[in-house]
Amino acid sequence: MIDNKAAHTVHHNQKAIVLLIVVAIIVFFYGIYLLINPMVSIEWSTETELDTYGFNLLREEAESSSSASKINPQMIIARGSPIEGATYQYIDRDVQAGVFYTYQLQEVVLSNEKEIIETIDVYVNYRGLMEIGFALVLFALAVYLSLQHKKSH
Repeated sequence: MIDNKAAHTVHHNQKAIVLLIVVAIIVFFYGIYLLINPMVSIEWSTETELDTYGFNLLREEAESSSSASKINPQMIIARGSPIEGATYQYIDRDVQAGVFYTYQLQEVVLSNEKEIIETIDVYVNYRGLMEIGFALVLFALAVYLSLQHKKSH
């Protein structure tokens, strides 16, 4: 006679191992994606925007002697007003991990005058390493459970 409870447990353990492997693969490739696609998220807000037409972002490598160049393809149009500001975000994907960059926020007013209103230095971290490590731990756990399962049968 077949022990139905034992068969159910074996099937349940196999499903858990497969699930662990699938999650490990997904997390691993997400980590790889993060590692090969570094980015910097630049966020700013204004309190008021009197005569502001828009904004540009300039970037240069912090240790470079070249001048900063505009990174936004089109001006970031102002959304605030003289009584109320707005919040903005720009994602810079044209960066390398392990590099320091200097960003300058340039305000453009209606008369087309431009003024740097903020400067910030940013180090682009390597992202994805934690996810890759976690995925390897999950995979190792799946292998361990699989070996334990084989030992018991």
